[in-house]
Amino acid sequence: MPEQGAIRRSWSLLNASMEILLKNKVLMLYPVMGIAFTAAIATFFFGVAIWGVAPFSVPEDGPFFQPVVAFFYLVMMFGFTFTSVAFSHEVMIAFSGEPVSLRRGFAFARRRIKAILLWSLFAGLVGLLIKNLEQKFGFIGRIILSVTGVVWSVASVFAIQVMIREESANPLELLRKSSATMKRTWKENLVGYVGIGLVTSLFFGVCFIAILIGMGFVMPSVGPRGSIALGTAIGLLFVSTVVLTSSLDNIFRCALYIYASEGVAPAPYDPELMDTAWKVKK
Repeated sequence: MPEQGAIRRSWSLLNASMEILLKNKVLMLYPVMGIAFTAAIATFFFGVAIWGVAPFSVPEDGPFFQPVVAFFYLVMMFGFTFTSVAFSHEVMIAFSGEPVSLRRGFAFARRRIKAILLWSLFAGLVGLLIKNLEQKFGFIGRIILSVTGVVWSVASVFAIQVMIREESANPLELLRKSSATMKRTWKENLVGYVGIGLVTSLFFGVCFIAILIGMGFVMPSVGPRGSIALGTAIGLLFVSTVVLTSSLDNIFRCALYIYASEGVAPAPYDPELMDTAWKVKK
């Protein structure tokens, strides 16, 4: 197959991910449920600012505010990891041509609950530590810590997939194997992964433009009811964008993990296309 440009190659990879998603639309329920969980937990902790009531409402300058925020962050990390494990498990099932199942995905995640809890705690603490240190250091320190955050994100990119395929619940072992898988496919180039991220960001750009137009030009002229209807439509557009892009990102990540760890490109990904995107070290 002739060499393709980065944009064309990224578009081809995106189309392959979209094909999996369209054949298994139930996969989109996972990020929807993740968003619902996020909204419920956020309201539970911080609803005082929205609804006037919150079980854990504490003043921002009080001694308990930061611990509550940290606990909220860790709970959110657990919900994200649990949903991601269920989603990625069913994506790998879909690669084999079998139908996906919402119940089976969550049942598998429940069986890996120890690994999910330990990884959520580990990743959450690392994230909180980096964020808190960034706030305390100067400009140069924040740059260094930002780079550290990027390195952490890259090293842990396959942690969910490793958690599915491996029995270990040790978060350090999961991180080590995720990093090792990344190194086998690194070769100073992430054209495929970065490219597909840039392509999907186009959806967010369209969504952002729609929000600006709606709030700046349409809402002032349609009255209260029209504003509510338009606001609801914009909200649904934003949620749909998040669901679509996160689904495509996770599907592609699962495909990359299988290709990197087993040397096999799952259908419908073209092996030559994957090889030009990620050069696997033999």
